[in-house]
Amino acid sequence: KLSENSENTLRNTLRAFSFILFRILNSDSSSLCFNGGVSSAVFFFFAPGFSTYFEIEFWNLKLLLFQAITVLRSMGLFRTVVKEAWEKTFLFTKFLCFLHVTDNYLVDPVKIYGPSMLPAIDLNPSIFLAERITPRSGKVTHRDIVVFRSPQNPRRTVTKRVIGLEGDTITYVSNPENNDNDKHETAVVPKGHVWVQGDNKYNSTDSRHFGPIPYGLIESKIFWKVFPVEDFGSFWRK
Repeated sequence: KLSENSENTLRNTLRAFSFILFRILNSDSSSLCFNGGVSSAVFFFFAPGFSTYFEIEFWNLKLLLFQAITVLRSMGLFRTVVKEAWEKTFLFTKFLCFLHVTDNYLVDPVKIYGPSMLPAIDLNPSIFLAERITPRSGKVTHRDIVVFRSPQNPRRTVTKRVIGLEGDTITYVSNPENNDNDKHETAVVPKGHVWVQGDNKYNSTDSRHFGPIPYGLIESKIFWKVFPVEDFGSFWRK
C-alpha cells in the first residue's frame, strides 16, 4: 500500500504526463521544444522529489512519443498519397473499361483500303465508324456494308456489301474477268447466313468464291466516314 506522500507524487506524475501528452498531440514539430520545456517545468513542479533516473526516463518517454507522433503524421501523408493514387488508378480503370465496352459492344473505328469496294470506298485508306448493335440484334439488311471475319483467314477482317439474306436466291457471274465465258450461277442463301460481295465485281474476293458466310462472323456495320475529312459524314448504304 502506497504512503500518502507517494500517492500524491504518483498522482502529480500522472497529471504531468497527461499534460505533456496533451501538449505534444496538440502542437506541431516547430513548437515541441517550447512545449517540452513547459511540460518539464510542470512535471518537476508537481514532482520535485524525483531522482535523475526518473528524469532521464521521462525524456526518453518524451522522445518516444515525439517519434511516434512523427510516424503517425507521416502515415497520414502516406495515406493521403495512397488515396489519391488509388482514386486516379480507379478513374483510369473506369476509362479503360469504357473504351473496352465501347469498342467491343457499341462503336469502333475501322480502316479500309483496296479496290474491292470501288467506287463506294476509295482505293486509298479511309477511316470509318462501325456500329456493333445492328449485327448483334440480327437486323443487318440488304445493301448494308459490313465488317466480318474472313472465312478463309479468321485473323483478317473483310469489308463487303450484303447482297442477300437467308432464303434469298442469288444469281451472279462466277468469272466476270472472262468476257468470253459470261456464265451465270445461282445460289440459295442458307439459314443463318448472308451473301456478301464487293462493289467492284472484277476485283473482289467474296461469296462468289467462298460462298455465303455465317451470320456470326459479322462484327459491325459501317455508318459514318471520318477520314478523309472532306468526306466526313453519314455513310448509310452508300
